[in-house]
Amino acid sequence: MARSLGGNTVTDRHGRELIAHGSVQFPVACYENDMSEKTVPWHWHDDWEVIAVEKGAAMFAAGSDRYVIREGQGLFINGGVLHGIWDMENSGCRFISIVYHPRLVGGSADSIFWQRYVQPILSDAGRSLPAAVPDPEEPSCKSARSFQKGTEKRGKNQGYAELYPGALQ
Repeated sequence: MARSLGGNTVTDRHGRELIAHGSVQFPVACYENDMSEKTVPWHWHDDWEVIAVEKGAAMFAAGSDRYVIREGQGLFINGGVLHGIWDMENSGCRFISIVYHPRLVGGSADSIFWQRYVQPILSDAGRSLPAAVPDPEEPSCKSARSFQKGTEKRGKNQGYAELYPGALQ
């Protein structure tokens, strides 16, 4: 999966983003966003989104919650949650966003992963989890940073299939 430059966020009159992220066969897209060039206005989509700040700091708003996320930190945004992103302190924030359909994690609606982990989040009508900020000291976060550093050494614009030949066959 190659990174694409984050473009203009196009929405309908209800704030729903009109851009398709990925495809039915590969329901995920990865974007590079440079906040010195633009902001990300209020919008929402059914997909889940994971954000990792590479440089600077930004204010992430999800529902009624606000988060200042700085270099090396990240954020999960639940599907269906109105959110927007703004540069903080003219820091020239750059971040990566991975937008993906929940079936990428849960598989089919019949799977145990979907029923135990995905469905409870999706069926939360009040969206009590609009977003989550992981603790950077958690072992899983340290593993993710190690993976990111490894992929950066192999080539910034290489996709998963190029990094791991045969994995998708």
